[in-house]
Order: sequence, then structure tokens, then C-alpha cells
Amino acid sequence: MKNPEIKTKKLIIRPLSYEELEELCKSVTDAEEKKAYGEMLEGCRSHHVNRLWYTAWEISLRDTGERVGDMCFKGTPENNETEIGYGIDEQHRNKGYASEAVKALTEWAFSNSGELYFVTAQADPENTASIRVLQKNGFVPAGRGDAGPLFASRRPTVSCLYFCASAWGSDFASEARLTTLRLECVLECVSVWRSVRRLIQVTEKSVFR
Repeated sequence: MKNPEIKTKKLIIRPLSYEELEELCKSVTDAEEKKAYGEMLEGCRSHHVNRLWYTAWEISLRDTGERVGDMCFKGTPENNETEIGYGIDEQHRNKGYASEAVKALTEWAFSNSGELYFVTAQADPENTASIRVLQKNGFVPAGRGDAGPLFASRRPTVSCLYFCASAWGSDFASEARLTTLRLECVLECVSVWRSVRRLIQVTEKSVFR
């Protein structure tokens, strides 16, 4: 994958190189942050071809280039889903940057993986601002993750049709990770198919009448 540069109205979002991520890992003093960046770095080394799904993505202001935060994926899509994480530096919060960044990276993910149908994110139940960011971008409650409430965004309806087509014939009941969202996706496909059938029937009646 080539290094992309995502531009939004206010932001530029780009993946860090090995060297940049390594330097970032060395520079942070918070133990939890150092561990997180270290895991990202190890993921990049272990998955060189797909490193964009493991590295940190820097969020900077489009006008000045000032860094305001970063975000990441937590690995390549598995079971048709991947998780994102994001953080905005304290002095830059409450300016809409998180919402803009989440929207942009979610769209990038859907457009760069044909196997991806769900982007998920976890939020601290007490972090109402983070939850609002997800809700604003169409993420809906999807159960609970290992770090808190889980939210998910899914592709548009047409993508659900592709999902159903690709999974047709598989044993849905045996899938351990079959979620309510997946069921909704299948039901939506059924609804669309019924609408198409009705349209065909009406057309046939008008043509052969």
C-alpha cells in the first residue's frame, strides 16, 4: 500500500513511517502510551505489507501543520470488521477535530478493503465526548468490548448486499461473532430483494398485459 494523505476541511491525516513511529514511541513518557505505540510498531514489523492497518496516523491542522492528535486501526480486517482508536491532544479538544478525523478514516477503511463491512470503536462509558463523536458519525451500540461499550459503523446498503452474496451458503449459525448488526444487514438485504421482486412483478404485468 502506498502512503496515503487524507485531507479534510480542517485536517491532514497521514500514516507514520517506521522511523516516525519508533521516534514517537521513544519520546512519550506515559507508560500506557508507550506500550500502545510499541504494539503498533511491532504490528508494523510483523505485517509489513499491511502496515497501514497497524501504524499510528497523525492528525494535523491543514492550515498550519500543527499536530493535534493521532489515531489508528487495531489490525487488518478480520471477520469483515476492524477497530479504530483515536485521541486528540487536550489543548485541541472540543473543536470538532475528532469527529472529522473519525469520519475520514472510516471512509478510507471502507474504500480500501473489499472485505470490510464493519468499523468498530470502543469508548469509556464516562467519556461522553468520545461517545458523541461516534454517534455523530453514525456508529451505533454493538455490545461490549474488552475496554468498554462497543460501537459500530457499517457500509451502505449496497455493501450489505455484497456481504450477503459473499456469505451465501455459509453456516451463519456456526459463526461465533454473528452480531445483531450482521443480522440487520441480512434482513436489510431481504427487504431490498423483496422490493426488487415487487418491481419486477409490476413491470412484467405492465409489459405483458
